[in-house]
Amino acid sequence: MASLSDISVTLEQRPTEQLIAVLNEIDSLLKELIHSDQQGTIDLRSLPLFPGDYDMLKQLLAEGEVSATLQAMGPSTIQETRVPGVWWVTHFNQDDEKIAEYIEITRLPSLLKTTDEDLKDAPEGLRNLIEQVINN
Repeated sequence: MASLSDISVTLEQRPTEQLIAVLNEIDSLLKELIHSDQQGTIDLRSLPLFPGDYDMLKQLLAEGEVSATLQAMGPSTIQETRVPGVWWVTHFNQDDEKIAEYIEITRLPSLLKTTDEDLKDAPEGLRNLIEQVINN
């Protein structure tokens, strides 16, 4: 009589309906970006993904050429995927716990854009640097 250990088991990871729905949403948002320059965001932590879906999504999109890390109330990582215009954005708290995770479909994630307030203060900051160089 055969035991369970005698039975060969092969696990194949296949995309679930939920994963396919996420990929179709990314496709739809990417087309919106191309045709109307409208950006979109998918909150990964609010999705009912099955075990393995997250890893498969991460593997399918993979890492692209551009990445950035911001430090503001904890680190945030912004990674372009191998699909241009599709970015994986992850926010951590000060204890390095993941607190938010998004896929952003945009030309450039908003976290990487200079805010109006910072830009308004930039000339004064530059003038101060110039004065320091001249006075040294």
